[in-house]
Amino acid sequence: MAHSSAPPLLAALLLALTGCATYRPDPPDLQARPAGSLAELAPAHAGQGPLSLAGIGALAIAHNPDLVAVRADHGIAQAQLDAAGELPNPTLSGSFASVISGPGALPALALGLGQDIKALIVRPAKVASARAQLQSVDAAVLWQEWQTASKAELTALELVTARRQLALAQQTVTLWTTHVEHLHNAQQRGDVSLPAFTLDNTLLADARSQAAALETLALARQQELDGLLGLSSAVQLDIAAPDDVQPLPASTITARQEHLVDFRPDLIALEAGYQAQEQQVRASVLSQFPALTLGGNYGRDTGNVKTAGVDVSMELPLFNHHRAAVSLEQATRSKLKAEFEARQRAARNELTSLLGQQALLVRQRDERRQQMAQSAALLPALQRAYARGDIDARSYLDTLSAQNSKAQDLIGLDAALAASNLAAETLCGLGMPQMQRVQPPLTSTGDRP
Repeated sequence: MAHSSAPPLLAALLLALTGCATYRPDPPDLQARPAGSLAELAPAHAGQGPLSLAGIGALAIAHNPDLVAVRADHGIAQAQLDAAGELPNPTLSGSFASVISGPGALPALALGLGQDIKALIVRPAKVASARAQLQSVDAAVLWQEWQTASKAELTALELVTARRQLALAQQTVTLWTTHVEHLHNAQQRGDVSLPAFTLDNTLLADARSQAAALETLALARQQELDGLLGLSSAVQLDIAAPDDVQPLPASTITARQEHLVDFRPDLIALEAGYQAQEQQVRASVLSQFPALTLGGNYGRDTGNVKTAGVDVSMELPLFNHHRAAVSLEQATRSKLKAEFEARQRAARNELTSLLGQQALLVRQRDERRQQMAQSAALLPALQRAYARGDIDARSYLDTLSAQNSKAQDLIGLDAALAASNLAAETLCGLGMPQMQRVQPPLTSTGDRP
């Protein structure tokens, strides 16, 4: 009889251990390094010609090193949801006492089984909170993916713009270099004064300085883009310049502006975070319910008298009424609500500002195009005049340099308009996978302990 309780207890212990997780080490790769080429990073994209901006964005989403770590947040939030949904374990207790002296004929034996009722009451609110938090994490991950893609596209746009402007700047350097070399020879012969030579040589230095600045910018953008894509900083990508850029229709931006919460993952994430906290407030209110454990017991004394009954234990809330914890959760909810509303106002204001900027960029670009067209129409006559000797080399070079500078400005304006389109698409949520907003669970507004 002394060992009759051992098999059930042993069976319960073995049953509990069968559901336990096992430990497996997962050490980091100490030799991790960026890809050395586009073919190594994404073989499907290698050898297919220049990459479009959209293609750059897709590569960033697929291969950005930081996004790999960010996506791990989903697994954490999912595990937290699984943990919140687990039912509380019952408590098994037992005692055994041998007879040392006296009339007792058998060892005393007692068994008890109890269940925490408070944990069952709070569980639905905790599950709802964890589910909303999972949706918040997923929306935040999606937003960061598109933020990264947008940054990669913008960096690629700045890179291809710097390369195009650099090509024009180098043409200007070549023109002034040839001119200054001839001028130097003439100055050596005494045909040109030293001040005139010095002035034109200074203009050559300015042209070289501009080209050097653009070359530095192109290298910086190349290295930044390589880092965003998980490539070695020495990899040079062939990027297609955007075609004739037109601004996004104002009607599209305005229509989305009124319903941003339906399209912007960051706003969906904030709203879901608020809903998660709303359930935390509810769980905190329900946690004011006194800790209550219900169970049954079985016992046998040394005289072989057997008993069975019910166990009830309850916390007496005499000193701690849990009000401070409720106030903390409510204050956190108020903070999240204010952040959510502030982000909405800022997002709508950004789109309004963007519409004004796009209108200005279109006007400036059209004016620059008109100026270039007028100057280009005069170039043939200017070339004939220079060939006849009607104008000097300095005047001719000044005109060509000015035309070259206007072309660089036009490239910059086109790039600025393309960048504003990228910003508008991101701010409106255009092209992003649409997520379902969090639907708050149907709960009573008067939850009380």
